Amino acid sequence: MITSNSLRISKFGLGAALALFMTMTGATLPTPVEAAPYFEGKTITLFSSRGAGSGATLLTRTLAESLGENIEGNPTVVVKSLTGAAGNRALNFMYEKATRDGTMIIYTPWGGIAQAVELAGIRFKYEDFTPLGGSKLAGVLTWSRKDIIPGGIKSPKDILKAPKVRLGASGITNGRALIANLLSDVLGMKYIFVSGYRGNSKIRAAMLRGEINLTTDAIHVYRSLIKKTMKGMEYPIWHVPVRTNDGRFIANSELTKFAPSFIDLYKSVHGRAPSGPAWEAAKFAIHIGETINHIILGPPNMNPKAAAALRPALAKAMNGPKFVQATQKRFFYAPAHRNHVDVGKVLTLPSTASPEMIAYFKNYFGKRGERAKSPKKKK
Repeated sequence: MITSNSLRISKFGLGAALALFMTMTGATLPTPVEAAPYFEGKTITLFSSRGAGSGATLLTRTLAESLGENIEGNPTVVVKSLTGAAGNRALNFMYEKATRDGTMIIYTPWGGIAQAVELAGIRFKYEDFTPLGGSKLAGVLTWSRKDIIPGGIKSPKDILKAPKVRLGASGITNGRALIANLLSDVLGMKYIFVSGYRGNSKIRAAMLRGEINLTTDAIHVYRSLIKKTMKGMEYPIWHVPVRTNDGRFIANSELTKFAPSFIDLYKSVHGRAPSGPAWEAAKFAIHIGETINHIILGPPNMNPKAAAALRPALAKAMNGPKFVQATQKRFFYAPAHRNHVDVGKVLTLPSTASPEMIAYFKNYFGKRGERAKSPKKKK
């Protein structure tokens, strides 16, 4: 039997009937409770893969000062340095052991070529991480001690007169150290590569005491820390050229007042533009390492809600006045924010290396004590 009430519910729908009933009886529905922001009450550990006094770690700490207040829920953000293996120890940890809930993320320079050639000790793949953001820095200088030659260096070309050049870095897998080595080879400089330093602060200390006499740094670190630490004992040799969107390599206009571009220095020494396998390898390393300098990553398969909260917060923090003013005061330069989409694209660049380029780098790393992983035995 179909009643008139049944027909009404069928005609107007259950929701309309319920609303009519509540109007007639004066009943009310409970007010829905809004879910708390994902990061409310949480603590985020922002890892740095470099030592406490390095430029990357100082930038990490500066970012941490404003990141929490830009994340919905206002979590606490703490910075922790996890050094070793030219940054690979921290990345291995993030890849294998970090929690996936967004409370462990990393700010780090990166060395994509080391992954491309599958060096031993690297147990991660950059493209498997969760990209959150990144930063583009102003540029890179290779600089030396003035007393690298008797009477003191007076021109960038004088570096070729130095009898004992000791180029220092954390390791050849560090992107900028690799570029410095390759460009030194292209120039024809005779040098010894000294590695194993845990962060730029250790490298600066080694430069100060004369243990090494050539290294490379971002220009903001050179201006804010190197000149203060070395007290006039430093001399800029060349700056790393920039790659244009159409694949050309040109001088960095912001750095020419400090040092010539490597290309201009090479031309002044050899009378022609650089060429050859080492130069092709250097250009590939610059393309990978200098398109985006620092990357901010979560572990693989990170909670999507965490990533969705962190990505816009990083953009707000890095573009905000607090971070910009602090970095300009400390480094004379504010890094430009790069979004997670751009970072994700850069992380795939190592896979574009040709077989010939990979073979070149494997041989290059092998001569410097870095070995590729042993091939798996067929069962």
